[in-house]
This record gives sequence, C-alpha cells and structure tokens, in this order.
Amino acid sequence: MSKDPRSLPCKHSSCKNCQKTWKVDKLCPACLKSSSNNPLLNQDDEILSYSLEDSDDHLCPLHLQKLEFFCLDHEQPVCYVCKDTRAHRFHRFSSMHTALPDLRGKMQRALDILRDRLKSLNKCQDQCITAAAHIRAQAQLTEMQIQAQFRRLHKFLQDEEATRIQALREEELKKTQDMTDKMMAIMNDITSLTETIRASEQQLKTNDSLFPLGYKDVIDKAYRSLLINVPNLGAKVLLDQAKHVGNMAFHIWSKMKHVVQFSPVILDPNTAHPQLMISEDLCSVGQTRKLNLPQNPERFTCYTRVQAWEGWSQGSHSWIVEVPDDSYWVIGVASESVLGKGTILKGFWEIVVMNGKYKAYAGLGSCNELNVKKKVEKVRVKLNFDTGRLSFYYAGTRKLIHRFTYNFNEKLFPYFETHSNVKLNILPVSTIDLKITRQ
Repeated sequence: MSKDPRSLPCKHSSCKNCQKTWKVDKLCPACLKSSSNNPLLNQDDEILSYSLEDSDDHLCPLHLQKLEFFCLDHEQPVCYVCKDTRAHRFHRFSSMHTALPDLRGKMQRALDILRDRLKSLNKCQDQCITAAAHIRAQAQLTEMQIQAQFRRLHKFLQDEEATRIQALREEELKKTQDMTDKMMAIMNDITSLTETIRASEQQLKTNDSLFPLGYKDVIDKAYRSLLINVPNLGAKVLLDQAKHVGNMAFHIWSKMKHVVQFSPVILDPNTAHPQLMISEDLCSVGQTRKLNLPQNPERFTCYTRVQAWEGWSQGSHSWIVEVPDDSYWVIGVASESVLGKGTILKGFWEIVVMNGKYKAYAGLGSCNELNVKKKVEKVRVKLNFDTGRLSFYYAGTRKLIHRFTYNFNEKLFPYFETHSNVKLNILPVSTIDLKITRQ
C-alpha cells in the first residue's frame, strides 16, 4: 500500500517518498511513461490548483494568504508574502482597496474607446451598404442606357452591344464582390469587438475580489482589439459609368463610318454633388432635391459641382457650354491634385456669374471683375497647354470674355457648378474632319 500517494500524468500513482528518489526525466515504473511534467513532483507541498469560486475571500494560491495588494508592474493581485519574493523585487504596490477604483476606471475608458470604434465600424458598414446598392442601381441604369442606344442602331451592331454589356457586368460583378468582401471583413471586426465589449462588461460586473484576477487578460484583449483599423470607403469603388456610356455613339460611329454627334466633354456622375442631376448622355447638369448617394472620395460635397470624366495634360481642347441665364453658374478647370479635397484654395481657374455680374478667379483671393455688358448664352472654353492659355469666348462671335495665362504643369479637368435651377448643357460638335483619337 503506497504511503501518501501522488497521481502521475499517466493516471498511475506512487508514494511521495519514492518519487523523491527518482532522477530527472523519471519514468513511471508501471508504464515507463515520462512523469517529469507532473507539477505535483516539481513543487511538493505547494498548493497548485485553486478554485476562485470556492470563497468570496480569495487567498493566494501559493501562500494561502489574503490578496490584500495589487502589483502595479505585473497588474495582478498579490499577498504580503508575494511582495517580498524575487518575482516582485523593486515593483510598485498599491492596496487592493486603493487600486480597484483606478482599475475599473481604466476598464471603463477602454470600453468607451471600443464603443467609439464599434460606432465607426457600423458607420463604415452603412456606407458600404449604400455604395453596394448604388453600384447595383448604376449597373441597372447603365445597362438600360446601353440597350436604348443600341436599339437605335442596326441589327448588325448586336455583337458590339453584347461586348459592352459583358464588360459592364464584369465590372459590376468585380466591384460588387470587392464591396461584399469589405463588408464581410467589417462584420468580422464588429463581431470581434462586440465579443470583447461583452467580456469587458461582464468583467466590470464582477465583485471586488474577483475583478483583479481577470482584469489583466480582459484589458489586454481590449487593447489588442484597438489594433482593428476602421477602413475607408476608398476611391474608385463605384461603377465607372462614364467608361461604358460616355461618347458611346461616337465610338460606334468610328466602326460604322456613320455621322454621329460627339461631345468633347462628358460628366462623371461619381463626382456630382448630391443636389445635382446628370442627364443620361452625361452632357447636361441641373439642380435637384438632395439624393442619397455614397460618400465616395471623388464626390464634391462643399460645392454643387460635377467634374468631367476625362482630363488633359497636353494639347489643345475646346468645348461649348450653353447657359440659359446669368443668375448663378460657374465654369472652369482645376488641377487633378486639388479635386476631391473639399474646399479648393488654389489650382483652379474659373469664371463665375452671379445675378448678371461676371468675375474671374485664379485661386482663392484672386478676383477680377469682368466688363460683360451683353448677356452670355453660350460659352466656348479653349484650353491650350502649349501656350499656357485658358480662354473663355462668346460662342457665337468668338469675342473674348476672359483669358488666363499660366504655366500648367499637371492634368486639368473641366468642372461645372450650377445654382438656382440653372441647367448647363455641353453642346456636341460636328464630326466632320474630327480625328478619332480615343477608344
């Protein structure tokens, strides 16, 4: 009969005195399995397991003393014997009574930060849902536009139609899938944060004797959760509608050798302010009630503007804009680097008409009053990179309204701003002698 039997990992037992005579890496005499990892052999008479649920007055599992202190360096409760051990040498201590309010305060602050992060993730998720729905709506609208134009063409153009719709659907599928993947990632982060917050809230509800024991694990998990980044919606996430329908008839004409209209500037709906409505052919813009649109980075939010889909960094370009009255409208060009930056302070050149008064701006603070006596109905804009000139003319008489001279050194995009229900129309040009240099 074994005296003072001790259990081994292999489920056999041996008396305590016999075990002391074994060498390192000892083997169980019954099954010859290693018993060196048995904590009962390594720490003899120490109490090695302790159930925290056995008592409200929790004791140190090593010294069976009351946990009256909190180690500020290890962030764990200790007894008065632990304070004098090598493991806590030179550490800072506080009484448990003093430490508890501070610990709970830290936990509450961490919880507040996690809740703010969860709120940001939920907001981003809402933006992604809106963007995904808008992509689907864009795809449906663009498909109808493509089909409507193809119905006006002859039957032998069906192959061209099928090709373009296929490209549209592939882009829709890709961008919808990208948005779905982003939403799935956000949902996973939300789940993780929610679980962390739930654990933190449960820890806060524990009594004073239990709270410090689980504090460190919970607070560490909480701070690790702060590493979760709140993603942005990102640029170029929406369907590139202009690529599919912009100047589409002109591109088909290049294959058919048939005369069609061509617009030198087409508008990019993904940049339009929510209070603007863009025509189906992407050549007209007017005000409307505020639309529920995604907050993508390209979209104007500070001005009721829309920019052209295409910009230029060389050559000579010209377009005509029809303006029905002189109540309030803006026509100009801007550098690519300042677009999508909110309030624009520089890098733009424009003429502004307000209540019949004409002004020219070349950056904020640079204003020239224009002596325009005759009402302008059509404006011809001519941009010449070689000479560094941006000119505005009366479209009918070619009389100069204003000219900017500048050494343009980056890509420029036309833009248009309208107020007071003024509708601006970009007029088509004759295709006679027009060189087909685009797609």
